[in-house]
Amino acid sequence: MSHSSFRSFLPPKKLPASGKYAVKVIRASDIEYRHMAMREYRLLRQLDHYRIIKMVDGYINQGKETIYMVMELAEGVTLKKFVKKHQ
Repeated sequence: MSHSSFRSFLPPKKLPASGKYAVKVIRASDIEYRHMAMREYRLLRQLDHYRIIKMVDGYINQGKETIYMVMELAEGVTLKKFVKKHQ
């Protein structure tokens, strides 16, 4: 499962120490699910808006059939709590 927009499983690039990051882990043994995750990654890499979390990097561990998406961390309330409060 090699894609040009993803790197094979390698140590993460050096991220700035001042930043906080979240890692979305997707275990995808199903090829259709992997393709969906790849589309999500490519779309998020293209977006550049101050109200949308930035995708920083992505990795694939082919042996474990796992995709890792490194994103900026948004601190605060969860989306579920935010929506409930503002309904």
